[in-house]
Amino acid sequence: MVAAEPAVWLVFLALTGLAPMAASNGENGAMPRFVEKVPNITVTVGRDAMLPCTVEQLKGYKVAWVQVDTQTILTIHKQVITRNPRIALLHNDHRTWHLQLKNVRESDRGWYMCQVNTDPMRYRQGYVDVVVPPDIIDKDSSGDLTVREGQDVTLTCRAKGHPTPTIVWRREDNRDIVLDTENTDMVGVENGVGISSRRDGGSPSIVGGSSGSPPSLREVKGEVLELKKVSRLQMGSYLCIASNGVPPSISKRANLRVQFPPMAWVPQQLEGAYLGQELTIECHTEAFPKSINYWTNTNGDMIVAGERYEPIVADSSYKIYMKLRIKRVEPQDLGTFKCVAKNSLGETDGAIKVYDRKKFENFLYPKGVNDLTDYHPGGKSFINPKDQDYRQSRRPGFSGSTGTGTGTLPKPFASILCASLALVASYTMSFNSNNILLKGRLL
Repeated sequence: MVAAEPAVWLVFLALTGLAPMAASNGENGAMPRFVEKVPNITVTVGRDAMLPCTVEQLKGYKVAWVQVDTQTILTIHKQVITRNPRIALLHNDHRTWHLQLKNVRESDRGWYMCQVNTDPMRYRQGYVDVVVPPDIIDKDSSGDLTVREGQDVTLTCRAKGHPTPTIVWRREDNRDIVLDTENTDMVGVENGVGISSRRDGGSPSIVGGSSGSPPSLREVKGEVLELKKVSRLQMGSYLCIASNGVPPSISKRANLRVQFPPMAWVPQQLEGAYLGQELTIECHTEAFPKSINYWTNTNGDMIVAGERYEPIVADSSYKIYMKLRIKRVEPQDLGTFKCVAKNSLGETDGAIKVYDRKKFENFLYPKGVNDLTDYHPGGKSFINPKDQDYRQSRRPGFSGSTGTGTGTLPKPFASILCASLALVASYTMSFNSNNILLKGRLL
């Protein structure tokens, strides 16, 4: 019983004026009796609630409902005393006295007492817990954010509700959240290979992925999400999800943009083609803000779509995949093409050299992405032939001055032979049951 009960009881007696009658009734017969307790109930804000109160042998006594926390008398017998239009009384056969709360608000949370004006007073009380779904406080929560690569980022999300909501952070694309990239220089991944950024501002280089990886989690609990040394891999939408067991849960999206200068990656830097054939070269770039991308020809002029060239661009987030389709290779196409990427933070390019395959078709020469049927089990050898001397050097007895005798091998052939011998010597054979395993590496 709270301390306010005597005061409420006195107000009740003053309003009813039934204290003497209550005493006499108590002497002549059985006293009123509550059939059951007033239950504790939980109700979601905005819905209706009902507190039951059943009294037997009420006789001439009267029943009242009181909001204990505010010491407010709500009803007396069949009359609603409060001016709150959301309060109603449901009664029947002088036995049931149910208090109805319509469109419940948070201010309705607290203790409610059903009492009979006996002396001493008899009562039962129950608690109304008004639960509130979570709601994110926008002014105290992070919105979209743009930072430079390598900076620290703090995302904040605050929510209200009853019970107090729990905050969970997730990535909208369901990838893991990378918390700290401070111990790694990896800023990108292409086909399982890490892409590292150069500190001096030059063109990024390709490095093998490390065995370890930055600490990451599928979700992070708490109002604050801290990301250390952010990279482009952490760019994306982060969801702050607030829940407290009262549906529905609610979320807020914070879009993290990581700015960095362009980088280029060329899968095949040397392409062989016959004059008159169709050739396609390709290039990958990354940049944010989004870069301007174009191709330049062997003269350094920008290539536009036309009868001979068809530039193709496909982008995804900060990545751009560039292709140049040369519909018919002509002599002026033999040389270096470049893919160029520019944004407000810098620019970069990637070079692809196109050579005449017919001129060197009888030699071990590197093949490009368009060579789908040619295969050399010995791998690719990079040589720089010189027309007349190189053709003569293919003769078995060429010594550098005459076509007879058994002179020394010319330098191009000597280079190829040495490379081949080094490759063979570096392989070792190990036997494992019925299988022969070849292991080796290029020196």
